[in-house]
Amino acid sequence: MVHTLRAARGYSFEKSIVDQFNADRWTARRLGGSSTGLPDIVATSSSRQMLFSIEAKSTIGDACYVPNDQLVRCYEILRMFDMYSWRYIVLAFKFAKSKTNKNKKLQYWYFVVEDYYGIHNIKSVKCKRDGQLTINIKDIEYKAYLLTRTYTTLKEIMEMEREAYKPVKVEVYTSERKSLHNKQ
Repeated sequence: MVHTLRAARGYSFEKSIVDQFNADRWTARRLGGSSTGLPDIVATSSSRQMLFSIEAKSTIGDACYVPNDQLVRCYEILRMFDMYSWRYIVLAFKFAKSKTNKNKKLQYWYFVVEDYYGIHNIKSVKCKRDGQLTINIKDIEYKAYLLTRTYTTLKEIMEMEREAYKPVKVEVYTSERKSLHNKQ
């Protein structure tokens, strides 16, 4: 049972993602989210040897955040299923229309995380309504980054061939700080 409008909006967005994957010959399931220590959604395609561990966020505001624990639980699922050749974290954001501000239009952003470093040192990931993605570092003495591809529809992600998923070095944000060990 959904207790708040915010929770209902999140559930609805997750359900729409699962329905879109399942309609396109993928297998997708909601996993229960934060209370279970699992990502919101897992989607697989055995024929393509692909696995997506998905964290979905929905808001009427101008920014959405993915805290470290949610990012790490997506990463842990990828580690569990190493039989898939192509495994990615997907950060899905829905920015809903505002009833009071007509300038705020419905906007979707999907970030396929192709590479990461220091994922445990990332405090949170922030997505703005305009699609700008940034990370907040826990310990500024150590490097952390995410390399992503940006999409505005799930169909774009599902229809790409495996070869297209080879990592493309598109840096969203990289901390330039060096480790204390590197300064010596």
